Amino acid sequence: MKPHKIEKGWGWENIIQSNDQYCMKELCFAKKGHKSSMHFHKNKTETWLIQSGSVKVELIDMKDASRREVTLGKGEVLHLKPMTPHQVTCLEDNTVILEASSKDTEEDNYRIAPGDSQREFSRDIRPGDYTEGRAEIYERYLP
Repeated sequence: MKPHKIEKGWGWENIIQSNDQYCMKELCFAKKGHKSSMHFHKNKTETWLIQSGSVKVELIDMKDASRREVTLGKGEVLHLKPMTPHQVTCLEDNTVILEASSKDTEEDNYRIAPGDSQREFSRDIRPGDYTEGRAEIYERYLP
């Protein structure tokens, strides 16, 4: 069985397995500087292993809205609990992250600010103005 490839503005995802219990995929960032959206998951828990390259991950603490950055290189691991806003910026061409997570659904992705897959947005998306209505859920879970 071959992974299912999903093209993204920052590169692509290779879905290795996705079912009702868990998801395993590769996040493949093509070029230095490419980035994901700032987003969070209400239910999903993620663990990342950097297979190649390096990334900067910006995290937001939902308790006090403080921000911090973590830089990860090959062989390093990051665990993300539900309700942890995060944004990945690729620091080297051809960076690959292996992600193991709990069940992955489109409905559990709450975008706060655009990344390279949302180039049509010219400004950050604030809670309450996201066009698909997901920001209302973000507001509901703020402390």
